[in-house]
Amino acid sequence: MSLSGRYKEPIAKISKIFGTKGEVAMRLYDVFPDNPNLEEPLFIDIDGLEVPLFFHAFVRKGNNKAIARFDDI
Repeated sequence: MSLSGRYKEPIAKISKIFGTKGEVAMRLYDVFPDNPNLEEPLFIDIDGLEVPLFFHAFVRKGNNKAIARFDDI
């Protein structure tokens, strides 16, 4: 997954579903920005297609983990 196509390498990986409201737990790679622009889409590779998803919520959990919820999911 990448932000707005700026990154050519993966910046995070969804590790599992989390909670009961559609959240996912994410593992953030070192190249993940410190202060991502949550107004920009996050492109997720689904079956070889880059699908843009917009954050509904994003909470960091330490340096390399986060809980995210996306719009329209």
